[in-house]
Amino acid sequence: NIGVKSLAEIKSKLSAYLAAYSSSIKSSEEESKPSSETQLVLRAKESPSSPPLADSKVLDGIRGKNIPLDEISVDRLALPEPFRDLLRRAHVETVGELVRQPQDKWRQQANIVQRLNRYLTWLVKQDEPAWSDEVAGRGISPLHRLDLAETSLEALSEKWLSSLKDREKQVVRWRYGLDGERLTLEEVGEQIGTTRERVRQIQNRILRTLKKPQSRADIRPLSALLVYLLEQAGGLLNETQVEVALRRELVVGDVNPVGIAHLVFQINDDVQWLRSVKAWGLKSYPLGEVKKVQRGLTQVLKKEHAPLSVDKVIARFKTGRFYRSRQGILKDSFIIACLRVHPEIFISGDNRCGLKRWERRRTDEIILALREIGEPAHYTVITEKTNELLAPEMRTSAHNIHAILGRRTDLFVRVGHGVFGLTEWGLPDDGNLANAAYRVLSEAGKPLHIEIITDRVLDTWQAKRSSVHVAVDLDDRFVNIGRGVYWLRERLAEGKKVREEADFGDLFGKRLERWQAELGLRDKSAHYDTHAEVDAIRQVGLDFLE
Repeated sequence: NIGVKSLAEIKSKLSAYLAAYSSSIKSSEEESKPSSETQLVLRAKESPSSPPLADSKVLDGIRGKNIPLDEISVDRLALPEPFRDLLRRAHVETVGELVRQPQDKWRQQANIVQRLNRYLTWLVKQDEPAWSDEVAGRGISPLHRLDLAETSLEALSEKWLSSLKDREKQVVRWRYGLDGERLTLEEVGEQIGTTRERVRQIQNRILRTLKKPQSRADIRPLSALLVYLLEQAGGLLNETQVEVALRRELVVGDVNPVGIAHLVFQINDDVQWLRSVKAWGLKSYPLGEVKKVQRGLTQVLKKEHAPLSVDKVIARFKTGRFYRSRQGILKDSFIIACLRVHPEIFISGDNRCGLKRWERRRTDEIILALREIGEPAHYTVITEKTNELLAPEMRTSAHNIHAILGRRTDLFVRVGHGVFGLTEWGLPDDGNLANAAYRVLSEAGKPLHIEIITDRVLDTWQAKRSSVHVAVDLDDRFVNIGRGVYWLRERLAEGKKVREEADFGDLFGKRLERWQAELGLRDKSAHYDTHAEVDAIRQVGLDFLE
């Protein structure tokens, strides 16, 4: 029940005391620095007039170990800000400098002494990699982790909220879902018999209380952990990711970790809740680009029509114009974070990601199956490969796969009887053999022999040669203009000189190749008649010209 004036007076007296105390420390004689860390600690210990600040038992443990105390910042002690300011004014920046401080000057600062000895006790049990991490300041302070290990999230939150009145505690529990589902302002108002605006006022008052230094001190280890988790995730975390991380790091107890995270983050000025993607972000990251990055990632998957590995999605995203215009501010870790919190994208256990609307469809697995096969295949083969990729409950019959292949003509092309390939392979969408023959003649722009037509059709279709012959013979769009040479009926009506357009070079070459192959199979011991060979070659040409 301290009043405003009394509180102001206490603050004034405290400031004067700290200033005087800092002045006395500055005026003290500065100790010289020996060459090695161990010598520094032992010299401070052996000085009877100025015993070191650290406990003698702790110093005994440090003896003989080259722990780089002079390279470790006092920030690793995780001291409250007033004590950190006190050390800063005393020009104490490293753990080594603090260890050498005379005990009589810091005897009344029990918090500093306790945190120092606890830190050194932990540090001496670690190995060199851990010392290097401390020098680099990686991760949260080990003292924060020790504090968190000694309690549960439930107990920590109870202690934090202990400064609130009973009614305020209940409002917090309902609004942030600490016991389960979150309630709206209207729903909380109905519970306590007041308006939603009054609930809003109560909530704002609660947040101001919890944001005060004395209240935040109770939650500092958890706040530091949550910010660290955000940094490790690339600057973004959604509710599910936070819950998984907290359950991995802490003993949670009977409290909703997501609700606690919402409350802790709301009083942290460095964190922002991104309502559109339902995720938290560190304000030091380019949060204004999140939606644009996510749109780009979605476009990559839409063009692919099937899941891709995270690495491939990021690589293809980085080829776009948007990334090239902002590559100076978009780090890979942030792009991956945007991908992982994307509300429309899923990431599977094998680190492949796709659009969530694909999860109850089989189309993407069919595409992946064909890509693995690498060439057009019969739908039964495609079905077998597709079912290997599908979850057991999603596997289906060859009949259903055939229906999907036939229906999605934008993705799949029929290139034979029951044989399908991918449009991305550049396969023409003929539909049947006659259409394929029509395409071949249209592209050639001149009459072709049936064997040439068949060869070109079979470049993209899987069928028997005789099937192509039958398809051409039975289709009225084609006209046999003599000795197996076909042309389009519609072109004949245009009055073109089709016999002169016949591809003599292609036809003669093909016929000659087959005749020479037959010649090579003849009995080598038989008499070789050069006149007969000349007659045979002449006949090949005459067959075409007659």
